[in-house]
Amino acid sequence: MNAAQLLLAELSQHELSIEVLPNKNLFVKPKDRLNPELRERIVNLKPQLVELLSRPEAETEPLSRPPDASLIPVSYKREPETQAPVLVWRDDPAIPEGVRQEILRWEPQLLVMGWSQERIWRRTFWPHTREHPRGLPALLDVGERIAFADCDYVWVHKHDGNVVRVPRVG
Repeated sequence: MNAAQLLLAELSQHELSIEVLPNKNLFVKPKDRLNPELRERIVNLKPQLVELLSRPEAETEPLSRPPDASLIPVSYKREPETQAPVLVWRDDPAIPEGVRQEILRWEPQLLVMGWSQERIWRRTFWPHTREHPRGLPALLDVGERIAFADCDYVWVHKHDGNVVRVPRVG
């Protein structure tokens, strides 16, 4: 994860959005949440932010590559005892291999950003409740890509060219 990507994740945590204007200036909103330290970091990283935010969704790479599954800490391998082990969800044969690989690319950083294993791996579309939210396998088709993720949303680049925003909390 580079400095610009870290800053984008931090801006999201502060509920700030940032976009590149046609003149290559950056627009941050809401301005009243932007403190002097964040403003200075944005100014210092402007070229990297403009480059990162100007990429077409299909070219956007994950913030980091996932480690080998054997290196994922044991603490990430199980939700609270009332829920199924993660490996059951991850290894579910009903999840198409292309979808599984796309989610595996993003899983480590989603975990760090507070996404639950159930929200990442649950494949059933219904029921969709706050207690049992729809997971990414229910929303991705083979060949679709996760374009970006932060603490609150995952953006999915769909086959039809649309980008769907998936909230962390159902």
